[in-house]
Amino acid sequence: MPRHCSVPNCKSNYATTLKHEQAQSTFSFPKNDQLRNQWVRSINRENFTVTASSVVCKKHFDSSDIIETESFIDKNGTVLHRNLTYPKLKENAIPRIFENQPSYLSNPKPPTRKNPETRRAEISLREENNVKEFENEDLILDFNQLVQHVSEKIELKKWQIKVVEERICFYLLNIDSHCSDKCIKVISNINITKELLVSVYMKDIQLSPQDLKWILPFDCKLSRWSQLENMLSRYSFCFESLNDNNFKITNICSEIDRVIENTDIDKIKGILAFVKNQLMLLTATRAKYSLPTVLFALTIYNQSTSCYNIIRQYLNLPTKRYLQMITSSFHVSPDDQLENNYLSYVASNLNDREKVVNLLVDEIYVNPGVHYHSQQITGFAANNDKQLAKTIVTLMISSAFAHFKEVVRLVPVCNIAGDELKHLVLQSIQYIQDCGFKVLCVITDNNRLNQNMFGQLSPQFCITNPKFNNENIYLLYDFVHVFKNIRNNWLNKKDTEKTFIFPDFNHSVLRKSFVKDLRTLYQLEINYLTKRAYKLNHKSVYPNNFERQKVSLVENIFHETTIAALRSCSIYTDTASFLEIIRNWWSIINVKTKFKGQAKRNDLATPIFSDSDSKLVF
Repeated sequence: MPRHCSVPNCKSNYATTLKHEQAQSTFSFPKNDQLRNQWVRSINRENFTVTASSVVCKKHFDSSDIIETESFIDKNGTVLHRNLTYPKLKENAIPRIFENQPSYLSNPKPPTRKNPETRRAEISLREENNVKEFENEDLILDFNQLVQHVSEKIELKKWQIKVVEERICFYLLNIDSHCSDKCIKVISNINITKELLVSVYMKDIQLSPQDLKWILPFDCKLSRWSQLENMLSRYSFCFESLNDNNFKITNICSEIDRVIENTDIDKIKGILAFVKNQLMLLTATRAKYSLPTVLFALTIYNQSTSCYNIIRQYLNLPTKRYLQMITSSFHVSPDDQLENNYLSYVASNLNDREKVVNLLVDEIYVNPGVHYHSQQITGFAANNDKQLAKTIVTLMISSAFAHFKEVVRLVPVCNIAGDELKHLVLQSIQYIQDCGFKVLCVITDNNRLNQNMFGQLSPQFCITNPKFNNENIYLLYDFVHVFKNIRNNWLNKKDTEKTFIFPDFNHSVLRKSFVKDLRTLYQLEINYLTKRAYKLNHKSVYPNNFERQKVSLVENIFHETTIAALRSCSIYTDTASFLEIIRNWWSIINVKTKFKGQAKRNDLATPIFSDSDSKLVF
């Protein structure tokens, strides 16, 4: 007879129990004292003494702790499995499950955590099986299956069904409490033929295959229940309450397409394509501009940005940023003088007087770096392709007698020398004049590099024009730069009074001017309601690095009112004399119109008409 289980309230292998269930395998208490004590504590039996016949049945162990089969290899090398007559326990297994005792006494073994790869494989397999099962159930095999099972597969809601002449029709009537139209109409109609070909009608207008491509293939053949369900859901809305304007615009675009196909006049096709794109943009959630629209926008934008802003108020056109993004991919640069004919085209539209230009040369300091843009790498110096550019040499032409200005070249350089700059200037002069212009002057600031370049071009202040041998090209320093440099050099003096020594041309003696005098005058009148030197302000006498670039602040220092205010005090006469010399020079060279002298009542501001003019002696 099987051994009885020692766990309280367990009736395994008792005679009364064996009548209606099989005998349970039992396991003797372990010989290891520590493990045996764990067994005793687990079964929770008071005053229990373990004997040789004490056992615990199979019911109280976790199935993962019981070994019921064993594996062995036969003589052919095949792994075989067989059931054990007497199951065994794994090492350190203890009773955990006690069904006839309070639940808190049971301590089921937590499930073994599977390998992450195994779990992922099981999830993937389960998902694949679900997808395959759904796809198989979603298939519509033939027309008969569609007719017989449509009510089971699809929730029709407001849709009505009618099978007519080997086709099934789904139609939606405007019978709705929210519909103001008292006449019953079919607002949506989906027809499916025996061959499962689908046609959709909205308000007597058939939708094109293009309108159905979101759910059906190009041949508009129905193959799945999910396709039909999605179509019924999409076309179940009453267009009076949804968006009738969008629907009308879509149909107008379809009509325009048919007109374009039936016409042979290119101009009409272009106009209709432009109009169609404008209509489509009214209903589009994301703007998608056609090629004619973009070309039209670029043409207007390049002519006048102000005009483009006005037109954009009435037409759907791209933003300025969008146009800039498109044109940034075009490789058009002032450095492409051998390939483009832009300057030649501009010169052809100017008269001979407007073609007389000044060549302006300047340097722009940049942060060294390499950039990739428009399929090109930029940032290396043109005079040394192994070095990063630190400055950009800018060559620009400005009409001497008109308002025309244009950049000719932008050349990245690194530590360019005077002879290299000389070669660059002569090359640019040749190119400019080949395009139809005539260079009158080369103008630059008076830094050391440009002085070196002018010295190598000619010891005089002119060179012979390489194309017009009987004419000269004059070499001039930019008077505005000179004007600002005089003020900046004065402010940069190291002594406390910032002393600038200048000659007295009438008495052949040296005199001194002081920035301190200007600042003292400014401080004296700072709180006055009326001022003699009203042009002086804090930015003029204490400019920062950015404010030093403003010519207006320089003019404030050398203004006639500042000179007059200084002369009113005898201790400031030397400073006033220095300001007057610079002011007179500035009045002579800063003349743009022949009427300036009359308007300013200043003879020095009249133009120079002859080489005997007294202003040249100054």
